[in-house]
Amino acid sequence: MLMIHEAGITYLVDAGRVGYLKDGIPEGGPLDDMSAELAYALLGTRAPHTPWWLEIGPAAFSLIAENPCTVAVAGAPRAVYLNRECVSQVESVEVHLHQDMVGVALVLSLEAGDTLTLSAAVRGVVTYITCDAELREAIVLGSRGYCPFGDFPGLAGRRVRAGDHINLEVSSPTGIRTRVRTRLNASAASVWLAYPRQQTLRFSPVGEFVTLRDELSLDAFGPFHVQQADRRALRLLAPETMRAHAVARKTSSPTVRGLVQWPASGSPILLGPDRQTVGGYARFGVIRRADQYKVGRLWPGCGVTFEYGDVEGEIAAFERARRAWMRRVKNHIIE
Repeated sequence: MLMIHEAGITYLVDAGRVGYLKDGIPEGGPLDDMSAELAYALLGTRAPHTPWWLEIGPAAFSLIAENPCTVAVAGAPRAVYLNRECVSQVESVEVHLHQDMVGVALVLSLEAGDTLTLSAAVRGVVTYITCDAELREAIVLGSRGYCPFGDFPGLAGRRVRAGDHINLEVSSPTGIRTRVRTRLNASAASVWLAYPRQQTLRFSPVGEFVTLRDELSLDAFGPFHVQQADRRALRLLAPETMRAHAVARKTSSPTVRGLVQWPASGSPILLGPDRQTVGGYARFGVIRRADQYKVGRLWPGCGVTFEYGDVEGEIAAFERARRAWMRRVKNHIIE
């Protein structure tokens, strides 16, 4: 069992819900699925049968282990402390103000009473913690994860708070647990664990894309700047030279994760996993599957450019590359 000492903005998430969009319930799941998958992969044979994570926002976070366990941490660059001893240091934000950074990725073995603390994130939005134990929270609509809609019981319907207990099956330790069991080699992490100040998101045009492009005389789609970021949506600030448009829609239509909506007199909106399931704003495009994990690494102030290109064979190529990277990760772990 894990006791939350300092929560910040933290949610309990799993792989998400399937089949409830027609009822107004979004699918949910990790905001940055690449970092979440990395944390799960780092546990190796210790990983629980059903994946789950604590998705930790940009504020500081800490928990206390009430039983011996092994935890994996992956995601936004930040300092990690075990009983006040720093095991993964990130330099100050001023040093890296104009530099790209690599996120944190490590595995820790905790004894009963140990405290795990994460500093505020230097870049990005979310960091993930998972554990070598099965989650025992109630299943609601096929998921144990957070959902912003509906009066769901327990942690499934709200943010994690200080004092909460994450109910887990007691893991069975084997042998002597070292304090820092594994740490990911930086060269292995840097492939898909990068946090640049300027992100490029590839998209497929949908809806009113042609009309918007012609009316706004768009030759290049950016750079935009992130004003606000959370699990529901990112609000982007358009360049000052880009005027408002008059494109309107008469009816609402279903939304998908990664859809870019463009209000007539406002900033573009990039929808996330906990978005509304229908919307009536003009639609610009949908972020391609291979770039959706990058959305969870955007934070207020960083730049975003949309890039349009061919999508033939992309999903299969992305999945092959992702699996190859996960194999590389396992081959570059420092014991």
